[in-house]
Amino acid sequence: MAGTIGAQGGNHYGSVGMNWAVTMIPLKFIDGEGAVDDAVAALDYLTALKTEHGLNVIASNNSWGGAEESQALEDAINRGGDADILFVASAGNDGDDNDAVEHRPSGLVCDTRFDTSAPRGYDCVISVASINASGALSSFSNYGATTVDIGAPGEQIPSTYPGNDFVYLSGTSMAAPHVTGALALLASCQAAPTADGLQQSLYDNAVATASLAGKTSTGARVDAGGMMADCDSGGPPRVLMTAQAAGTDNPAEFWVWFSEGVTGLAIGDFTRGGSSMGWSIDAVGGTAGTASYSVDVLATSPTAGTLSLTLAAGSVDGLTLPGPAAPVTLTTKVDVIAPTAVAPTTSIKTGVSLSGSGIPLQVTWHGSDAETGINYYELLYSQNGGGWQSLTTIVSPSTVVVVPPTGKFRFGVVAVDFANHGSSIYGGPTFSPRLIQESATAISYPVTWSKGSSSLFSGSAVRYTSTGGRTATYSFTGRAVGLVTTLALSRGKVKIKLDGVLVATIDLGKPLAYRRLVWSKTFAAVKAHKVQIIVVGGYGRVDLDAFAVLK
Repeated sequence: MAGTIGAQGGNHYGSVGMNWAVTMIPLKFIDGEGAVDDAVAALDYLTALKTEHGLNVIASNNSWGGAEESQALEDAINRGGDADILFVASAGNDGDDNDAVEHRPSGLVCDTRFDTSAPRGYDCVISVASINASGALSSFSNYGATTVDIGAPGEQIPSTYPGNDFVYLSGTSMAAPHVTGALALLASCQAAPTADGLQQSLYDNAVATASLAGKTSTGARVDAGGMMADCDSGGPPRVLMTAQAAGTDNPAEFWVWFSEGVTGLAIGDFTRGGSSMGWSIDAVGGTAGTASYSVDVLATSPTAGTLSLTLAAGSVDGLTLPGPAAPVTLTTKVDVIAPTAVAPTTSIKTGVSLSGSGIPLQVTWHGSDAETGINYYELLYSQNGGGWQSLTTIVSPSTVVVVPPTGKFRFGVVAVDFANHGSSIYGGPTFSPRLIQESATAISYPVTWSKGSSSLFSGSAVRYTSTGGRTATYSFTGRAVGLVTTLALSRGKVKIKLDGVLVATIDLGKPLAYRRLVWSKTFAAVKAHKVQIIVVGGYGRVDLDAFAVLK
């Protein structure tokens, strides 16, 4: 939700939000499920921040819902409405008509003041349905000609995710923050925004959409660009300056955004500063009378350090007054050295099942950058001796990759810093992933194990026994090995010896899972080894499905 509302754009990284300079206050009352009383406390806390502490809260995003009736919740929403706070809510994901099947809180009404019981003049609740990239109402989205107000994108929405990650998600929960972010963007370019004025601009500038006709009260979808026509002067033009997130290199580009169309912006209005030497302001791009401009700053051989750009007060002419009212400065870091990395290492991922016949591998690497730091990594692979191909871009230096048990593979990594410098390719060793089925000649059974067959096993067959002390030994040459077996409450325990040394005892009596990788070992180099599994008697059946090995 937060990323859709306010993730910074213009940095060639991740996803982008509706308002790049918004302030958000997270209020957590749900952990899997939540209580209405806690929702009321969260909303009242937000209202108090505005009424008692002067924070300019214009809207709350509410990507949650349920069916529990609560007058206390409706009262809390109305108290927020009394404080000029809009309540943006997801319409729900049941494919229901909310006019017939009530959905809360999106179906609640906020048209009566809590303090006086007088009519508010507008409903401070904005209920949002989901549409897809083609403008069609999402199949999962709730709707309602009177209870749902507007549509917004809600299918396969890329956004920020816990763990320094980015994901695609779908739901009216993804649609609501598009509206909340658009309202915040409009509020940022108005001198004195009001809740009813923001809401009216949202509805007046919405784009009529066939799939929403008769399904929402407006029959339209949000248009943030159209809403910007309702920015106003209301004093000196306000300004926002942005640059490459966390760092830059030559050339450096800054972006300058005004709250209204301005004229008179020129190179001489800017002053360059900072500890990095050799820079000069080269050009100001943009059309006079518009609100957005770019500033190019160039250097011959810049040094590491900081680079700042200051826009002088009163340097442009707005609709009614010159502005900005005071100088505005933005400082970024200059990064002139590319990062370095350590080649990926590869191990067999345990605690998961095979992906069909594919072997899950844990690929791990490291990178460093002395100036702006690592922005992201590009993970590469080479198959059967071919050239490098891009696999994924990722923030964390570790990921799981599934490979087929055929051919040869090699992983490599490129580190990219916040100034967009890419390192050299750091390549790991070449390996051959294989699944060694239970019938392979490399596996010896001093005493016969029973045979079973099922498509649920990796090779459609399995060896099994419940007799304590029975063993199976796999002899191989490789750099990693893992045991593939079956988990079930009826399964027993197995000991594992590696080259004659007991290294693990594993309880297989867990919830049912076939083709499970329960143990693995990675070696520093390719060498000959022996893995022996020993059945522990008295606990239940042990399956030998296969061994995964990296040769």
